[in-house]
Amino acid sequence: MKSKPLTRTNLRSLDLSSYSEISIVIPAFNEGINIAKAIEAIRTFEAAHEPFKEIIVVNDGSKDHTKSIVLECEGVLLLDKQQNEGKGAAVRDGMLRAKGDWVLFLDADMSTPIEEIDKLIPQTEEHDIIIGSRNLPDSYKVSDQPLYRRWMGKSFAYLVRWISGLSFRDTQCGFKMMNRKSLESIFPEMKVLGWAFDVEILLLAQKKDFAVAEVPIVWIDRTFSSKVQPIKTSWEMLLDLIKMRMRS
Repeated sequence: MKSKPLTRTNLRSLDLSSYSEISIVIPAFNEGINIAKAIEAIRTFEAAHEPFKEIIVVNDGSKDHTKSIVLECEGVLLLDKQQNEGKGAAVRDGMLRAKGDWVLFLDADMSTPIEEIDKLIPQTEEHDIIIGSRNLPDSYKVSDQPLYRRWMGKSFAYLVRWISGLSFRDTQCGFKMMNRKSLESIFPEMKVLGWAFDVEILLLAQKKDFAVAEVPIVWIDRTFSSKVQPIKTSWEMLLDLIKMRMRS
């Protein structure tokens, strides 16, 4: 018997015992220093709860030993890209490869701990997409970013609201969960492959009338492993915002 398509009416919400229905996607570019710790943290969480549907690491053309480390991790699916295309492309490819009814993508440095997924799950009853936020009143930053990174973040948030009209407090937190209907509708249409891809996800979600919840999370600054080059990244993100505006 052919299964029904996943819609808001027949895709049931999750509860705190539904981890086996969730796929985990981790984009990774030169994350040799972090990736083993990330996988270990997820395995520890699974041991205390239940296994996730799958763990997918997207190696985005890393030049370090990220690939070899992942290959040594039993039960982890490696999606290996020969060329570095950007975080947006890595997330897109991993999300479309995932098999879970819900798929969470998170950063390899675990700036948002995997335990924070328990704050997202209750929102699945009424929402298609749930995004973690560092900037809500109940968000908690264990350690803050350097001044220049905070300035970049606030400036970009202002530009996002001004250029796109999105009202979210934090579009860029790398901790987002989507149901299958929304990700299969949004990711094939994505054009932005770099750091501003989160904004495009939310713009397409708004255009397609998907319900989005923004949830406060715990966040730990990991500047020692940051891949962000302030001037270059800021310029690229601004150009991507302008292109998104022109396409809308």
